[in-house]
Amino acid sequence: MAKHDCYFRCCMSRCRGGDSRTDLANDGQRDVEPLKAKSITWHWELMFTRPVQHTPDMVAQHELLGCIADLVDEGRLRTTVTRTLMPITAATLRQAHELVESGHTIGKIVVADWK
Repeated sequence: MAKHDCYFRCCMSRCRGGDSRTDLANDGQRDVEPLKAKSITWHWELMFTRPVQHTPDMVAQHELLGCIADLVDEGRLRTTVTRTLMPITAATLRQAHELVESGHTIGKIVVADWK
């Protein structure tokens, strides 16, 4: 698979047809009824569906992750992390919340490094 093909497949699997897609933790039921009036579709995706379900195309997961790794190495795919706060303490967690609650955060904030 050519690198650009992989990039195209990655983008299309996330943006197909104007669908609304999101990655969320399984934290309960979702009321999708309000989406109907706006003709919005809901797609649930799990990165590990193939290995968990032992699908016949499990190798595709390996190929896709390898392709994404190549795109990251080439600098064509970058993280959305713009700020990392360390170590994980009450103060850094408070700081992270204040940054997000300010409404001016661009990108993702990571709190890392347990003492």
